[in-house]
Amino acid sequence: MEDVLDLYAETPDSQRPVVCFDESPTQLIGEVRQPIPAAPGQLERYDCEYRRNGTANLFVFLDAHQPWRTVKVTSSRTSRDFAECMRDLVDLHYPKAEKIRVVLDNLSTHSPGALYEAFAAPEAHRILRRLEFHFTPKMPLGSTWSRSRSAFCEANASIAASTTATSSRLRSPSGNASEMPTALASNGCSPPSEPASNYCVPIPTPPKSRNLCAEVLVHYWREGARLLNGNILQVCHSGTA
Repeated sequence: MEDVLDLYAETPDSQRPVVCFDESPTQLIGEVRQPIPAAPGQLERYDCEYRRNGTANLFVFLDAHQPWRTVKVTSSRTSRDFAECMRDLVDLHYPKAEKIRVVLDNLSTHSPGALYEAFAAPEAHRILRRLEFHFTPKMPLGSTWSRSRSAFCEANASIAASTTATSSRLRSPSGNASEMPTALASNGCSPPSEPASNYCVPIPTPPKSRNLCAEVLVHYWREGARLLNGNILQVCHSGTA
């Protein structure tokens, strides 16, 4: 973790950029009914019913020190997909950088070997000479991905028009719904118990019986008799509950 945090704390260097890389599967949502477009004083409206058009994968690149990010949409996230993303990083996004330091997690496809599986050895070696991998810890404390993760919700909106030929749209609320708020750490002690309110009435546990229905009927019969001050209702009882 300290290795990753040190990278984030460094002074920005255009020759040695720090790029966060991650991926996320996304469900493709299509409309069943035509949405009503936005108008002055009226937000866009769409029906709650939707059509599922499969899934896509989002590869997100995020510069830790510059206001730059990009997303690549693929149908899978295999080793070859990862290798092609690293080639894009070297040849398209940072062609003049001396060394690109990539911060990524420990997914099995995130390895230098993936480039040798996808490309010829000289090509894989050329790409890897420009890359320097920095892996986040496997423990939960290594979740240093708030920067790249937060880009996914905006990436969903930015690629909505280019995901499928039928112009299926990705609908996502503002913010990242996949991230749950971090729970408060426990100090190992139970919280102090508070006295029960005077208005709280314990729920009586019905006695064990072979005929639980009969016990319940008797209970309400007695309560009714008490509330009516002895004016007991005549109840026809056949002998079985």
